[in-house]
Amino acid sequence: YMLFGETEFSRLSVGGTFPIPVSRYVFGDYCQRTAHGILITERIPFGEEPIEKAHLKGLDALRPDADDHYRALNALLAQIVGFHKRGGFGPHLEEVFPFRRGGSGMPAVASDGLIDFITARVPHLLPQQMTSEAFLARFKADADWILDHLRELSAALNKNVDYTGFCHANLNLDNAWFWRNQEGSLQAGLLDWGAAGQMSLGQAFYGMLFASDPAKMLPLRRELVNAFIVDYHGASGIQLDPEALLQRAKVACLITLPMIVFASEQFVQNYAGMDLSAIEGLADPRVAADSGFQTMFAMLGNILTEWFDDDMEPVETCRALLTEDVA
Repeated sequence: YMLFGETEFSRLSVGGTFPIPVSRYVFGDYCQRTAHGILITERIPFGEEPIEKAHLKGLDALRPDADDHYRALNALLAQIVGFHKRGGFGPHLEEVFPFRRGGSGMPAVASDGLIDFITARVPHLLPQQMTSEAFLARFKADADWILDHLRELSAALNKNVDYTGFCHANLNLDNAWFWRNQEGSLQAGLLDWGAAGQMSLGQAFYGMLFASDPAKMLPLRRELVNAFIVDYHGASGIQLDPEALLQRAKVACLITLPMIVFASEQFVQNYAGMDLSAIEGLADPRVAADSGFQTMFAMLGNILTEWFDDDMEPVETCRALLTEDVA
């Protein structure tokens, strides 16, 4: 399915009207019966001037200018959604990338496995405030409530269509290429459109920031939301409420709890041969440049950080979205 999305998006972007840089489409074909296909696009010359070297997911700590890169991606997201809202994709978008107002199917999981992962396996790799008994008791109660309401929360994210649009679903730094123009301004082009489609803008924000530095995520997300509101209004003429968009970005993060549970289980398998207790911290040279290791802790740290947001308490934010009146 991912190759299907990649191929169909590449075809939609042909013609010179798409407002952002993407790798030029050459040829693509896909068989839905066998799930086999081929996609040929322009090669991006990473590391050849002026294009930066390819970035790996989850290694923001190694890039002091990571926030600037997210700002560049955020500006592109506003242009993509604005292009969609202006009708830029034409009349056939719905046939290929249909809008689904209802909630997506979510797997049934329990929070216990994740809490055990935090307390028994990696407590020394997380901030102390995220491993205390008091915090984890609160987290479990809230997480269980969220897990019980996943389908309703997923549907609520799509209830107000003004806060949905065609989005790139995974705007991490590894899914783009970057360069600076003659004025020194950071520019970007986007790759990896396999999961693109019509979705909640909150989902797109989560997809952009889930592997970012948890220590910076909350203020960076608010900054990016505010900038998106301005850029999107210029691209579409639609004025959104920054607090409503921020609310959706938070809920979109919270409902990924099943994914975090599965990721923690996969992490244990992937690093079964490593003595985690011997790792002194995320800056330990043995793991500091390990994209898979760092991405897991970025994902985990970012979802736990939602409980340290003084402006938006998790369950209250979810309840507010569920009871929102949409005309």
